[in-house]
Amino acid sequence: YQRRVHGGTDIVILKSDAMSWALGKKGATKKKIARVADCVVEYVGHAVHLAGTKEQRRRAAEYLRWIMQQMSGPVQVETDGRKDVTIIYIPQDAVGFVTGAHRGTLIRIEEEWGVLMMFMDRKEDARPDTLVKLAIFGIDRNRRGAELKVMSSVEGKCPGYFTKGVKEEVSSKDGLSTDIVKFRGDELSYALGKEGSTKRKLAKASNSLIEYVGEFAFISGTKTERKRGREYLRWLLMQRSGMVSLEDIPVDRHKDDVAIVELSKSAMREAMRNKGVALRKIEAETSTFLFAVINEKKSELLLICGHDSDSRKKAEQLVRNELETERGRNRSNSRKRSRSRERGRHDRESSRRRERRSRSRMRSESPHGKQLEWRDEGSSPERDNSPNPPEKRKRVNERQDEQPHYSREPRFRDKYEEHRYKEWYNYYYGGGHPRDHRRRPTRREPSPPSPVRRRLK
Repeated sequence: YQRRVHGGTDIVILKSDAMSWALGKKGATKKKIARVADCVVEYVGHAVHLAGTKEQRRRAAEYLRWIMQQMSGPVQVETDGRKDVTIIYIPQDAVGFVTGAHRGTLIRIEEEWGVLMMFMDRKEDARPDTLVKLAIFGIDRNRRGAELKVMSSVEGKCPGYFTKGVKEEVSSKDGLSTDIVKFRGDELSYALGKEGSTKRKLAKASNSLIEYVGEFAFISGTKTERKRGREYLRWLLMQRSGMVSLEDIPVDRHKDDVAIVELSKSAMREAMRNKGVALRKIEAETSTFLFAVINEKKSELLLICGHDSDSRKKAEQLVRNELETERGRNRSNSRKRSRSRERGRHDRESSRRRERRSRSRMRSESPHGKQLEWRDEGSSPERDNSPNPPEKRKRVNERQDEQPHYSREPRFRDKYEEHRYKEWYNYYYGGGHPRDHRRRPTRREPSPPSPVRRRLK
C-alpha cells in the first residue's frame, strides 16, 4: 500500500492480491468509497486514482485503507473529533437483525444511502446486556438517512428502545434537523403503503428524509423540506375519510410546490379507475404526489405536489396523455363490442334459419318408408300410418314385463331427440334406415338408444 500525490490527484498503489477486495463485486466497493467521500475514484491497473479537494482525497484514502485492513480482521477507528461520522448505540440482541446474513442488511443500507458502516466493538467483548457501537461514515445528510433506517430496524426488534419518552416535535432550525409526528390508530399502515411505497413517494416528492420508527414519523431535512414533508403527510392522512376539500389545502402557501389541474368529470373518473393505478405509475416516474380534491362548486381537481417544477410539468403532461390514451382505448373497445353484438345477432339469426330447415326436414317423409307419427290411443286406425297402430300399442302395454321400453309414450327433451327416436323405430319396424337404405339387419328387439343431444359440427 503506497500513496503518492500528483497535484489535485492522489494515487494509491495496491498489491495484486488486494485488487479484487478493493474493487468489490461489480465495482460495488469502488462506488461506495466514491459516494461516501464525495470523491472521484478510478482504478487503473494496480493504481487507485483519487480526485477532488484535499479533504475529499484524504477521506477517500482513509476509507480505502480501512477496507483493506478488514481483510485481516476487525478495524478499530478513533471517532472522537471527526465530522464525517455518526455514532449510534444499539442493543446486542439487535446486532444480528441489523447486520443480516453475510452482512446483507448493512450492505443494502450502505448502497441506498451512500455510507460506510462498521461496528467498533470486538466480538470477543460482546455481552447480551451491553450496547454495541455502530459508526456511520459519509456526508451529513446521507448519514442521517442511514441512522433513521437503523433506528427503524432496531425499533422493530426491540420496541420502545428509541421511542421511549419521545413526543411530537417541530424543530426551528433552518439547516438539517428532524421533526417528529405521531401516528394515531391505523394511520401508520395507511401512510406506509405496500412495501413502504407510500412513504418513499412522500419522501421523494418533498425532498426530505422520512422514516417511520415505531408509531412516530421522523422527517429530516432543511426547514422548508421538513414543512413540505409534514404537509404532504397530513394531506395523505386526510384522504382516509373521503374526498379532500380544497378549502383544507392552503394552496396559496404552496404555489412553489403544488400545481392544480382541472379535469372534466369523465376524465377524473378515468384517472381514478382501478384505485388510481395510472396515477401511481406517474407518481413513481416523476417523483410527485398526486391526489384529487373538490372545490366549492363541487367539481373535482387534481393536485400535483412536488419540490421540482419540471417534475410537476412532466406529471401533468403524462396525466393528460394517459387520459387521451384511455379514451381511445375505450372507444376502440366500444366499437369491438358493437361489432361483436352484430356478429352475435347474425349468428342467432343463422341458427334460427338452420333450426327451421331442420324442423321442415323432420316433418317431411323419408324416401325409404314412412316416418313414425305418434298419435293418441283415440286416433282412428284408418288414418294411422305408423307401423305400430293403437291396437298393437295396447297389446304391448299389457306386456310391460316382457318389453318395458314399450310401456308408455316416450317423452323427449327436444325435437332432435324425438327425431332420433323415430329414426330408430322406423329402422327396425318400418323397412329401412333413412340415411342408408342398404342396411337390412335381422329383426330383433333391441333396447332404444339413450337420448343424444344435438352436436354442432
